[in-house]
Amino acid sequence: MTCARRHLVDAHFARRTDAAAEQAMREELKRCAECAAWYERHQLFEKLAGSSGARDRLMRPYGLSGAPGRRWLTIGVPAFATSLALLLAVVVFRGRSSDDDGFTPRGAATTGVALDVFRLAPNAAPLRASSSVKANEALAFSYQNGAGKKWLMVFAVDQGGRVYWYHPAWQQPSETPAAVPIELGASWHELPDAVTQPLPAGRLELRALFLDERLDVRQIEAAIDRPVQGALEVRRTLEVQP
Repeated sequence: MTCARRHLVDAHFARRTDAAAEQAMREELKRCAECAAWYERHQLFEKLAGSSGARDRLMRPYGLSGAPGRRWLTIGVPAFATSLALLLAVVVFRGRSSDDDGFTPRGAATTGVALDVFRLAPNAAPLRASSSVKANEALAFSYQNGAGKKWLMVFAVDQGGRVYWYHPAWQQPSETPAAVPIELGASWHELPDAVTQPLPAGRLELRALFLDERLDVRQIEAAIDRPVQGALEVRRTLEVQP
């Protein structure tokens, strides 16, 4: 069960604490190993995102001025085929926040794999996705691979059958990107980029394929509604809001 006071760490990194709350968080880090690990995870994401906001984060609760907060980098790429344009964003994102991820596993009674999804809007704190996302939000992912699979593909399918690739990124029509390599083990690992897709409003099915064989995007799209031999799959239905 998640520690009930882990929200103190989230508030600290969202820069929503005062001096009293900051002291309460520091005491909690001494007392609770789970909260301490959660703090370290936030720090790792901050470092991976290239954020220069650590000084500001530490000084703000005491009314002091620090360096600017998180930075955003977006890169536009062209649209093509059934996969539409991507915008890659290097961002800070949170890890898993509960045991109920909303994904439906397929392939085995106990798969040992899982995927979590997070919403990242510019100038807003990251949020764990529940039943809906907004069309202009970047999505970031973390996964568990207790089944020991070697490769992962994450994509979405809308009600019209159009496919939107998250991992791997499909940026050029002449390319045929393949599944991304993943870490082994039941602990949570983060995929390195958050991706914004031009999603249409309405229902969307997000899918993740955990694979032994490295398949490519064209192979998956050619058999989009057929089971992939040897794969473990998790699915989640989301409502896309304008």
